[in-house]
Amino acid sequence: MYTLAEHESPKFAEFLSLTKPWQGAYTDATFSFIAVKDGGRLRLVQGHVILPSNAVPQALQLQTPSVCACAVSLSTLGLDCEALIHALLRDELETPIGTLSLIEQEGVGPQDISVYFPRYPDDFNSSREHALSLTLSCGRMPFGSRQAEFRNDLRTAQQPYDSIVELANELWLKPLRWDTCTLDISAHSPVAIDLTREIIGGKVRLALLALRGIDVTPARFGYRVVATGSVVQRRTLAATELAWSAGAGERIQVGEIDVCVPDGAIVQCFASYDGLLLQQGFVVQPGILPNVRRMTHEVFDPALENTKKCLFDAKTQKQDARNLEAGVANLLYMLGFAVDPLFGKPQSNNPDLIATTPSGDVLVVECTTAAIDIEGKLSKLLARTAALREKLAETGNSHIRCLPVTVTSLAEPAITNMEEAVKARILVVSAEDLGRALDSTMVPQNADALFNEKWHTLNPPPDPLFPDGIQPVSLPLSNSSSTI
Repeated sequence: MYTLAEHESPKFAEFLSLTKPWQGAYTDATFSFIAVKDGGRLRLVQGHVILPSNAVPQALQLQTPSVCACAVSLSTLGLDCEALIHALLRDELETPIGTLSLIEQEGVGPQDISVYFPRYPDDFNSSREHALSLTLSCGRMPFGSRQAEFRNDLRTAQQPYDSIVELANELWLKPLRWDTCTLDISAHSPVAIDLTREIIGGKVRLALLALRGIDVTPARFGYRVVATGSVVQRRTLAATELAWSAGAGERIQVGEIDVCVPDGAIVQCFASYDGLLLQQGFVVQPGILPNVRRMTHEVFDPALENTKKCLFDAKTQKQDARNLEAGVANLLYMLGFAVDPLFGKPQSNNPDLIATTPSGDVLVVECTTAAIDIEGKLSKLLARTAALREKLAETGNSHIRCLPVTVTSLAEPAITNMEEAVKARILVVSAEDLGRALDSTMVPQNADALFNEKWHTLNPPPDPLFPDGIQPVSLPLSNSSSTI
């Protein structure tokens, strides 16, 4: 039996309060899950309630001797999101494939549900819409040792699947966890910026997109116009100040406003609802980007197609292991670094890339499409960084900082040895980090500031000898009147 702990309930209540005004737009809300048969009952392994702004997973019912799965609309269940969660907590959630229950810990009484709710975007530079996410975690996962059984049953099922990971992907579950049982709830943003708009002839028609079924009154649309490096105009508009019309399709309504801008300007836009930022992004003139480095690169790599393949396409990376390195080198250049790709005959004692900031600080970069410590990569990276520091010190350049970086094409949940890397003060860059960094290249980046941010994250300054408000104390010393 599980309950929401008193200190966790406010997070749950806050999520429900923020998303309640949006519920009218979520007519296609869906619940998908994987469960394990356990003594005649279905025990939740992982689930996902999607409150969508667009597509949802297809309806699915799968039963095998050991593992089951289902994707069903909340309207079919006759429940809303809150009612579904409470039914699950009571072990009374009826689904098309049976009654779904939470994991029971043998010999343990009522247990508390852990709640995780990140209210704000994890990256304010990303142009992606901010979906509000709530994660409920309960109990220790007891099924990790049964993965061979699950794979056997999935491959021999009437609807065969290669693995539980493939099944999870089809159900649109978040990355599988094997340490705890989880239920994720994702509420897609009810408002967004139309980033397809363009500046033409010194004018632009900016647009706020809103889902039908919501009250647009609390929505706000802000923008700032940047020209020749300075902000020349900034404004926030209430929804009532926009001209509203029906959008493409049945789900969207569009609020617009015309804005005049100087030649070569860009417009940064902000979409919010009831004070919560849900998206930011840039509207530009075709062929003109505020980041000259990216604009220069795109002359020879239109829309960054080649760079994106090198960074994110597994097939491209398998063709040549150095394709990932090429993509990372392109990205670092667009972020403001000077890059030495160290191309030529590979040498075992070389890092993959060297990148420097305008101030001279150095990134020592290793790239991998596999585990970050495969074949002792972390130790080799540390040794190469130490060799560079030693040479800099010998030549009177010990003030230059060297930061070891390992870049992997793996997603964050798949990265092992993370604690070991952080303890060794190695910066780990995941596939998600690469995506966020690529988004940020739309505008000029300060490589020195980026370096400082990562350096201080891994090398926090020591606590001051005398914290604020604490003064040194005079101590009597023999044969001395000094104070400490």
